[in-house]
Amino acid sequence: MQVGEKKIPVAPIHFSCSQNCQMMSFLGRYGDKESGAGLVAFYWTKNEPTPPIPIGTKVFNYIFGKGVKIPWNNKSPLPVKICGTQTRKIEKPIREAVASWTQLLTDRLEIELETVDTYPPFSDLNFHCIQVVDSYLTEQDPDIINTAITLSERNPITNQMQDSDIFVFAKERRKLGLSSNDDYKRLVGTARHEFGHLLTLDHEFELDSIMSYNRESNQISLHDAMAIANLYPHTKPMQPGTAPSLPNKGDSNQEQQAVASPPGPTKTTIL
Repeated sequence: MQVGEKKIPVAPIHFSCSQNCQMMSFLGRYGDKESGAGLVAFYWTKNEPTPPIPIGTKVFNYIFGKGVKIPWNNKSPLPVKICGTQTRKIEKPIREAVASWTQLLTDRLEIELETVDTYPPFSDLNFHCIQVVDSYLTEQDPDIINTAITLSERNPITNQMQDSDIFVFAKERRKLGLSSNDDYKRLVGTARHEFGHLLTLDHEFELDSIMSYNRESNQISLHDAMAIANLYPHTKPMQPGTAPSLPNKGDSNQEQQAVASPPGPTKTTIL
């Protein structure tokens, strides 16, 4: 690995190839006394023309930019794993969080959630993990808390998501010093927020959004539902008179219609 004028040797750890062999990943470990130790992941795609990135309404923030629609392939279920014995300890709040998104995604994207004990590293292109990391602090400062992070990769050839992994940092969570009930509630909110990132939603400045920076926001909002509807169209035609699944907030006919048929960039969005 070339860093400036210096060459640092990288020891291979893991290699993966997407199922259609359009994309490959390589994970390696590097380190010396001067530079310290670390992991590095490289990703390659076939040298093919890439299609234009679809842009939807810019009302919604997605992780690749305002209105930039890079969804998961909804032609088949999305497998997500609860990985490892440490993560099993918080399996219940994770499942509660994912279930709220699953309900919203009915006939849009099927989520298959499974618990596993063995799993490849985060760079694997075909394995999507939610896992607890118990030996890492993102910040030494006790007043700065980063309880989780989501790492994602898209496939530029298909303009769809290829991989995403959620890491929950146990040492960061312990900084909060919460009671068991408050900790459970915070875990549900954290898992909801990070799973929103996995679905490619980005941070929002709508205070009631689960994707906002507001720590008190714990539920999926109408704005979040509309962002999902804009990103994932129905895979089956809706039956006449069938109401879409909505969060509890927002019950006006205009709001429900906006979620059922998300507006295009030239139409007005009612939030």
